[in-house]
Amino acid sequence: MMAKKKSNIEKYNESLTHEERKANASNAGIASGIARQEMATLRELTKNILQTKIDLSTIEGMEELKAVVGSKATAGELMLWAQILEGIKGNTSAAIFARDTAGEKPSDKVQLQTDIEMNDKLREVEAYIKGCGGNE
Repeated sequence: MMAKKKSNIEKYNESLTHEERKANASNAGIASGIARQEMATLRELTKNILQTKIDLSTIEGMEELKAVVGSKATAGELMLWAQILEGIKGNTSAAIFARDTAGEKPSDKVQLQTDIEMNDKLREVEAYIKGCGGNE
């Protein structure tokens, strides 16, 4: 088997002292923590905005939607309705978004079916092994 060719980062790391590698790892960990915190803040802000109630009478062209959801709706509800309406008009991406948001994503169902089948097969193998005198 051939030896794996070293990447540039591996070559660079070999040129550093232990202390330099340790300092780089520490700085990377700090930067990673800051990035995770920023993402968490953005997620929380997005959740809050999506839950904010909006008066539909202040937005032009919302008569159709107002008839369905009433005079006030959250930003998230409005976005979902907008996607559903676009999907009805033929926008496939919008239709897929609405379907997936509802939990009807086909790949999730296929994965679930596979997991169930695997558990059944494992039980069959386990029973076979026990029947042959294994694990007594």
